[in-house]
Amino acid sequence: MLGLSFALSGERVTVGRDDSCTIALTDLTASRRHAAFQSDRDRWAVVDLASTNGTCINDEPIQAHQAISLNQGDKVKIGDTVLVFDTGAVTVEPTRDRTVAQGPARGATVVAPTDKPAPAATVQQPVPAPVPALTLVVTAGPRAGTSFALDDLPLIFGREQAEGVTGLDDHFVSGRHLRIERTDDALTVTDLGSTNGTQVDGTALDANSPRPIEPGDRIHAGPRTVLEVKPPESSEKTS
Repeated sequence: MLGLSFALSGERVTVGRDDSCTIALTDLTASRRHAAFQSDRDRWAVVDLASTNGTCINDEPIQAHQAISLNQGDKVKIGDTVLVFDTGAVTVEPTRDRTVAQGPARGATVVAPTDKPAPAATVQQPVPAPVPALTLVVTAGPRAGTSFALDDLPLIFGREQAEGVTGLDDHFVSGRHLRIERTDDALTVTDLGSTNGTQVDGTALDANSPRPIEPGDRIHAGPRTVLEVKPPESSEKTS
């Protein structure tokens, strides 16, 4: 056995860092709920759940929320973890030390592959450092000083007190004001038809039209609340 194998059963098998996932990873480059394998008629497909670092099949990135059918031997890359599909099962490719576990629903304990091929004596394969997530910081408005890690997208911001909505406690903000998500390879913000509008660095957004954002961009949600995209601390410039 080249690595740990997990049977795919039922209609949906989730993969990510969260303990509630069917296959839970300790790979810090994976999102909390990164991807899902789902039954598609007589075949299995994989869906990226708008993860921060994306999902690849045979090194080709896939779009978020789009089901891609799998073929025998396809390699699904989730963060730094590679899962090889084999008709109703996936096997962790033993290219790096990786700790995985089936989630609590399966009742399994944390295990690690031990039979990966040994590297040549003169070659040392470095393990890439985890990729830190960007942060969204409220710099003005009732929730000034609050920050949100952009590692489990999409995020919806607004005044509505409902599941799936991050509250901004600002009466100038609509119930569901804006959404932050990853579209293709870009981080984007979308105004959700708000009453007082959304601006990025002073430019008003058209409703329901995603606009790419990057570190340093300032997002105005109505006239009072300002959110700024901050880079990871390790990459921030100091004066």
